[in-house]
Amino acid sequence: MESVGTFLPGEEFEYKHLYQMVAAYAAEHRSPLTEQAYKGAAAAEKVHAALLEQARDVPGFGEKTVYVCPICGYVMTETSVSERCPVCGGPKKQFGVLKADLKECSCNVSFTFHQINLPEFPSAALFG
Repeated sequence: MESVGTFLPGEEFEYKHLYQMVAAYAAEHRSPLTEQAYKGAAAAEKVHAALLEQARDVPGFGEKTVYVCPICGYVMTETSVSERCPVCGGPKKQFGVLKADLKECSCNVSFTFHQINLPEFPSAALFG
């Protein structure tokens, strides 16, 4: 079984590097909605990384309820949840609610992968 910490480097890479690079590329090509989407994705990944860091210490993990925006995947805790998702504006009534007691889980979260087409994406920039 993998440790929660196994996933932390990937989350950090995504919000610190990958999504910032793609957002910058979208800005250069005057695609503001794509730029906004990747900046929002970076914000969501930053929260995921913070929660994973907290969850490394399972007995000390203090979050009792976690909210997930079904539109963009942004994760909020009881102290940070608002009436609308800060990334995409989705309404709170649609958030998935994950409670510490799995018997009370009222979440139906699914992941949808969307293909985006960026003109002449510089794939060498990913590895260079």
